[in-house]
Amino acid sequence: MVADERLADTQPDNDAREDHACSDKLGESVVSLSQMPRVDGQEQDCQRLGDQVGDLVGKCCAQKPSQMSRAGHAEARYRGRWRLPSSEMQQQTALFLLPRPLDSFILEDFVRPLLEAPDVAILEPGKVPAGALMRLPGPLAAAEATRQAGRVKVNGDLAVVILMHPVQWPLAAALLDRNPNAQLWYGIWDRYERAPDADEATRKRVHDLHEAASKRADWRFAVSGALAEIEADRGREADVLPPPHDAFPSPDPAEMVVAASLGHLGRRTDWKLLRTLVEQVPELNLLLIGEVHADETPNDPDLAALVASPNAVRLGSLPDEAAARVIALADVCLLPFQIDEFNDTGLPQRILKAAKLGRKTLVPPLKGPLTQETAVTVCHSPDDWARELRAAKTDGRGGDRQLRDWALAQNSDALLAPFRAKLEKLGVRVRKS
Repeated sequence: MVADERLADTQPDNDAREDHACSDKLGESVVSLSQMPRVDGQEQDCQRLGDQVGDLVGKCCAQKPSQMSRAGHAEARYRGRWRLPSSEMQQQTALFLLPRPLDSFILEDFVRPLLEAPDVAILEPGKVPAGALMRLPGPLAAAEATRQAGRVKVNGDLAVVILMHPVQWPLAAALLDRNPNAQLWYGIWDRYERAPDADEATRKRVHDLHEAASKRADWRFAVSGALAEIEADRGREADVLPPPHDAFPSPDPAEMVVAASLGHLGRRTDWKLLRTLVEQVPELNLLLIGEVHADETPNDPDLAALVASPNAVRLGSLPDEAAARVIALADVCLLPFQIDEFNDTGLPQRILKAAKLGRKTLVPPLKGPLTQETAVTVCHSPDDWARELRAAKTDGRGGDRQLRDWALAQNSDALLAPFRAKLEKLGVRVRKS
């Protein structure tokens, strides 16, 4: 991966989003709207650009632009898909320039709630990496940015361009040239010019782009006070707007029941029982330690439903030291065996292992486990399993309740209120909280 094509990558706390290798490339901007048809000649446009810039650009990324659901209509004037306000909603338009597809952008939770507004749109990256365009000589890069800007058609007036990464500053500048009354808002969420995977020349180029964008911006907002302080040291004011995370689940940990299953998960497993439990006990967190051998029970709808459930956390095979620590986090352990002659008489070794960590094991009515009856609780029906699971729940899992209440109040209505207020001042319609 070329360093400057990954300048929009997040830091390691990016969680699952850092695995989107292809979308790491910052591409030619594409305006899009869910369910809009692709524009004729899209591939030819991409090829023409490749012919113009030759080896400096490199090959296009094969990934298609991402989609998201939002109602609306638009005319197709630009390569890709549209996400622009409809003609019957003609107002002042706010346009986000995104460095990555929305669903893999680290600030997705910042941008997505704002797209509920009728006159807020996004411009996503396309197939040609913006990092590659950044390597072009200045005049050629500016010419390409001007070409791209000329293909962006919005209904009504473009009130504000919202730049979310300095590598797209040339495109933002070209849009502002075509819309001289539009403002530029600049979102700062990282030390772009300190990207550890970029060489010194690339860092300098990104630093220059950042400085140009920040100096031109009518308003700057930063995700942290530390980033705002850097701007202040350079004589520029930036408001602090931490992103909300409304989409991240927040089940009440005080209500959770944690159960662990250690061992083989395959033909001996009662998948119907486990599916019933995660559905009947929604507060259950089921930690599955061991490989799931789906090939042993192919096309099993209960297994498929369990795998799809967020309550069932598949940890795979773990070393004993790690497995012991996972079991120690649980309230109780499970032996989810089917009731049959093969399972009836054996003594599962997991029972004693769980007992060594002070955890009882809930078991179906099998004879073998009764050998260690001190360490087991027999469950004869799904209702028995549900009752014993809830009875095993321990106190003290709720964490800091005041901290939880504070975090739940840091939602998009609260954190994005200043952003919406500024949009309204420009005449851009916003969702009312």
